[in-house]
Amino acid sequence: MERTQLELRVAALEDALETSERRRQAVIDRYERLLEERAAPDGTSVSDGTSVSDGRLPALVARLRDS
Repeated sequence: MERTQLELRVAALEDALETSERRRQAVIDRYERLLEERAAPDGTSVSDGTSVSDGRLPALVARLRDS
């Protein structure tokens, strides 16, 4: 009985983790699309003049994926 309850709890936690990871990835995807929409053809942000291709975006995405 106790083993079955633990297995059910583990399954529920795994489902919750998968849901959380999908939501986090959706946020990352939306952020990347937003940056692409704001970027000029030369990779410079239209709003503030910072480069989208200067390495900061990949570093941010890596941090978000590792968290």
